[in-house]
Amino acid sequence: MPIDKPQLANLDLQSITDFHCPMFFFAGVDDRTTPSSVIEAYFKRLHASLKRLFIIPHAAHYLVNEALGIVLKDLIEQVRPLADSASDASKSTFQNPLYSGSEWG
Repeated sequence: MPIDKPQLANLDLQSITDFHCPMFFFAGVDDRTTPSSVIEAYFKRLHASLKRLFIIPHAAHYLVNEALGIVLKDLIEQVRPLADSASDASKSTFQNPLYSGSEWG
């Protein structure tokens, strides 16, 4: 059943605090739409296998446009290594039925 607007209005995202995956948040210090203080409070309450909060200075709600270099640097240095190590681990335990042999390269 598709989710429509009345159902979304009743969805309490603040009550969802348990995640079985890594969670990464990027918040602009000058964001007036979603203040970083709101993100920080939620971040402190949530439980995840790994979590990281990146507070981006001199950025607001569209921080990818406003501070692209900082966001990319954090993604490359902090998040990407986790994906690489997860990929390395999955190569030894997961057999993708669509690929065989050297395609895992």
